[in-house]
Amino acid sequence: SWRLCDISSRLYMSESLLKRKLKDEGLSFSKLILEERMMMAQRLLIYSNHTVGKVAGICGYDNASYFVSVFRGYFGVPPHQYLSRFS
Repeated sequence: SWRLCDISSRLYMSESLLKRKLKDEGLSFSKLILEERMMMAQRLLIYSNHTVGKVAGICGYDNASYFVSVFRGYFGVPPHQYLSRFS
């Protein structure tokens, strides 16, 4: 799960403490989640045979088009173009 309450619980700390620790590192929770999702997407696209739609779902996106938009915003290119670098 990608929710603050779930992650803070797994780390045995309160939500406010987790937010404070992230802030001390110059991160917000939403930025951390975006970075984790994009790193997961990157690995799945490169090292698996999953479709972009499947990768989107695994990374927590219900809408593949939105995932492509977020991926493009993060990496500067859409997933298929990103993958062409590794072909």
